[in-house]
Amino acid sequence: MYKLQRTRYKDQDEILKYETIRTKFTFHSFRKAYAFKRLLHYVETFKSFAAVRDWQDEIFERSPNTFHKINSLYNRTNKHRKGKGTKKRELKLEEYAIFAASVDLGHGRNDVIGQFYADLDAVKKYQAKQLK
Repeated sequence: MYKLQRTRYKDQDEILKYETIRTKFTFHSFRKAYAFKRLLHYVETFKSFAAVRDWQDEIFERSPNTFHKINSLYNRTNKHRKGKGTKKRELKLEEYAIFAASVDLGHGRNDVIGQFYADLDAVKKYQAKQLK
């Protein structure tokens, strides 16, 4: 099974060009589609921090290890904020949505979703098209 994919590359003059190529449709393609749908679901669900807390209560009951992963995400987000009186930054709703989608895929890390599976900007564009 094959799919068409738009690919960006630089030619010999270092000019960016785009080409549509035919690539194999793999198992990873299904995971990418699933991640996109899960991210879309959580972006639409997490409209408030109360909704995030409800999700956390449910997920922590099923998987206590997820609590440690969220704390790791919070600590990574604030690792450069050191010193007395420095205020820590709370996670944003979108960061929680990415994390929740990552948990559904079995990762529990925001960077994995962004690099390999689903793009938050693409989800927002998709949402905007659906609203029209």
